[in-house]
Amino acid sequence: MARQVQIEDSKQRISDALFKLMQTSDFEAITLSEIAAHAGVTRMTLHRHFKTKENIILYNAQKTFNEELAKTKDSPTPLILLITKRLETLKRIPHRSILLKSPDLKVLLQKFQFESFSERLKQKLSNDYKDDPYFYHFYFGGMDAIVRAWLEDDCRIPTEKIVEKIVRLTRRFLDE
Repeated sequence: MARQVQIEDSKQRISDALFKLMQTSDFEAITLSEIAAHAGVTRMTLHRHFKTKENIILYNAQKTFNEELAKTKDSPTPLILLITKRLETLKRIPHRSILLKSPDLKVLLQKFQFESFSERLKQKLSNDYKDDPYFYHFYFGGMDAIVRAWLEDDCRIPTEKIVEKIVRLTRRFLDE
């Protein structure tokens, strides 16, 4: 347990160092060596935790998602509110424009959607959606495409409107 606390501490210091450097330098110009020096860790320690600068931002995003998931884990939150929370969380992620360029964004979206929605979708949509990978990929692939387009458009459309669109498309799909 003490080792895990030490690992999390190192990750947080690295993360804090990157965000502090980003206040005065362009993301592209910052090197991993600079981040390690500002975090007070060796380059090897930094590389053990994060292979790229984007991974540091992804770590922060995942941490934010985990905090949001913890808030709704045991509560009977309606699916629409979960989707809204997911979008609001994505909207608040610092430097999401960098994540949009990263293939890791897909991993983040998949992790959050599965952990947030799997049980509620099973209840709401059907008990066998996991048994039908085509349905699963169609549903979540479509939702991810909408969310990604919304993020790329800098979240200009209000969250509620995007949630309405997702719900309307889902209902249309399920009713036909």
